[in-house]
Amino acid sequence: MIRSEKCWREIKANFTVYKLSTNISTTKHFSPPFTTMKITAALMAVMASSATATKCSDAFDAAGVSDRFAETVAHAVHSLTVEDLKQFNPDVTEDNSIPTVPRDLTLVDGHAPEISHSAPSVPLPEGFSTDAMRTVDLVLASLGDGNDGLGDIWSNLERVVHMFHMKDLWSRINDAVCIIVSLYHLCMSLFFVVVHVVLVLTYSVCVFYCSL
Repeated sequence: MIRSEKCWREIKANFTVYKLSTNISTTKHFSPPFTTMKITAALMAVMASSATATKCSDAFDAAGVSDRFAETVAHAVHSLTVEDLKQFNPDVTEDNSIPTVPRDLTLVDGHAPEISHSAPSVPLPEGFSTDAMRTVDLVLASLGDGNDGLGDIWSNLERVVHMFHMKDLWSRINDAVCIIVSLYHLCMSLFFVVVHVVLVLTYSVCVFYCSL
């Protein structure tokens, strides 16, 4: 098993990013918290696979965890907004503890701005019937204002494609989360059935022996 402090720091570093969604995990759609579920499952996989592993990287590989795990999750959350988060939890607010790239990337005294500590609210403009056209309108309306989180080196087309690329990714993540939560509820239901049966059998045995 991995026991060294160094390895556990590496595990925590790679999974800390899942804390990003702590404040959106308890919802009327997902109960109990799906974030805790994913952390637990992933850590269990890593610990189980690390029984014969000599390095943390070996344990991650054996558990099926990508060595680019942290980068992958950072990419998934870097441009989230409150409006995007509402597909996971309709009650999410601007106080959501989801670190994101700041919308304004202007250098301050030669230094890049700090990471935003919560995903901001960026409502889609009105005027169109579909979210697709409203999204295009948002991108085109903000061209040149330096407030879209992409800096000044992206082309107009890249900005539009980036927005739809991220929305597609979040949709796929949401689908996966729904499957995980459904399986979790099924497993928990089966677990409580088994516990109930064991308790009933134990009680029956006790009653039987007490009556002798």
